[in-house]
Amino acid sequence: MSDVIRGKVWFGAFEDVMCVANFDMPARPAVGWEAKCEDIYRATQNLMDSWSLTEEQLNEFFGDIEKKDGASWITPTNMKGNRAYDNKPCGHRSMSVGDVVQFGRDHDKKTYWAVAGFGFTELTSRQYDRWLGTDSRDRDMFVRDIVKAKATVELIAKEEALVN
Repeated sequence: MSDVIRGKVWFGAFEDVMCVANFDMPARPAVGWEAKCEDIYRATQNLMDSWSLTEEQLNEFFGDIEKKDGASWITPTNMKGNRAYDNKPCGHRSMSVGDVVQFGRDHDKKTYWAVAGFGFTELTSRQYDRWLGTDSRDRDMFVRDIVKAKATVELIAKEEALVN
């Protein structure tokens, strides 16, 4: 078993789909995929500073700042053009509902997990392809509809089990 889990973070909730980070997260075999998604979600939040800027960038442009956000195992990508009006780097936004975590890179087997209104939901390859083709304004609703459909299927299965 591998010591790291490789993958990508895709933003698309408010913009054209873009890979904003690659990760090589330390493997924690005892936890499920949703807990792994939570780790990635926490690592891509701008709480105290920018998760996607280095401590050197923060100090150069904003003064003496101790880096608190991000994680050593996540590497931001596609930083070109991420500048504020005063030409200071602003980094990437925080991960939001409608964004996707991809486990697996290159020739690895891939699984996809979308940020839902509460937690995460796994996407099939077909659902992921449809997510890619959905307008950015509708990706959060697309994910919500998948969550709702899964809940309906589970409810029907429970009701059928009670009847039988």
